[in-house]
Amino acid sequence: TENRHSVVSRQCPNKECSNQLPSHTISEFDTKKIIFETLQENGYPKQLINKMWLRANNTTIDDPPAADVTVGENETPKQYFSLSYVPDLSERIRKTIAKFTPNITLSFKTHNTTERLFSQLKDKISLLDHTNVIYKLSCSCGLGYVGRTSRKLGQRISEHVRSLKDTTRVSSSLVGHCREHRTHSFDFDNPKILSQTRFSRHLNVMEMFFIRLQQTGLVNDRQEGSSLSPYYSPVIWQSSRDVVVPNG
Repeated sequence: TENRHSVVSRQCPNKECSNQLPSHTISEFDTKKIIFETLQENGYPKQLINKMWLRANNTTIDDPPAADVTVGENETPKQYFSLSYVPDLSERIRKTIAKFTPNITLSFKTHNTTERLFSQLKDKISLLDHTNVIYKLSCSCGLGYVGRTSRKLGQRISEHVRSLKDTTRVSSSLVGHCREHRTHSFDFDNPKILSQTRFSRHLNVMEMFFIRLQQTGLVNDRQEGSSLSPYYSPVIWQSSRDVVVPNG
């Protein structure tokens, strides 16, 4: 990095002329040019550089050269900016800014916060391990089945698979549909969670809501959602306008 005297000399190559200038006098345009080139060479976008300079000096890097000005500590209010921290590069930028634009103070922040580090270490919960959910299973005919479970979703799906093998009883609308249509099969490998709650006591109402919402596209018995309070009707009507019901 050039010192201030060398910068002034570049503007006034005549040695006698340069000696007549005070060492603390520097062209504002030269200052902007040096800062701009340094930051741009290190990957900072031109728009960001101009924005910082504009906030500090009410001018941009692209403005025409201004008359020589004396940079004094008390002439311009202090301006503070925060940038992402990059090892080594950030310190070089700080020194350059401090040398040629003392009214600008930079601070650097790291994005590797404790909260972020711990969130990256946490294992994501598998879809089948979710509890207290309203779920939907799709049939090969295009219809679906909506159910609820307070236990893990994977456990409930395993029960559906076992119930299809039990020929002595019909334990759900899903089993009844498969018995009536022998060639139909449900996709147990790709269940969809429609909603989830922290309280299992809410599941019954939630299940009825989703059955009523998608009733024409489900194998569920019509009676399964019939006991839902009529106060939900406007909500169901509004929500159903955005639901695409598959054709069986």
